[in-house]
Amino acid sequence: MPPKKKKPLGRPPSSTAEGRFAILLEQIQEQNRATIEAVFASEVRLTKRFDERFDALEARVSALEAAVRINSEDIKKNSEDIKKNSEDIRELQLAVKRLEGEVVALAAVVQTKADRSELRALEERVHRLEQRAGG
Repeated sequence: MPPKKKKPLGRPPSSTAEGRFAILLEQIQEQNRATIEAVFASEVRLTKRFDERFDALEARVSALEAAVRINSEDIKKNSEDIKKNSEDIRELQLAVKRLEGEVVALAAVVQTKADRSELRALEERVHRLEQRAGG
């Protein structure tokens, strides 16, 4: 084993190549520690920010899912109501056509019947004719 070199007493570490190398390694290690701490701090900030955003998005998606479920139920009910209303409309259309036919028939009957003034005039003529014939 080679003998160890002794450090000269009272001289700063930077006075030798080994000392300067050791100082450089310590500086690099400190920079690495600072970089690692900055990376971890950034990770914590980003994780917190992402968690907040994801929580907000999950709340919005849940609200949208609930709204879609309610709308789907409403649409289903509306479809059933529309189907029932369509059937009711068909029945009412048939009833209206039937009533139109009855109105036309009643109008024809009314037109063939004499009104009261015509009947009075006819009665007066018959009465005069009876008086002439009998008297």
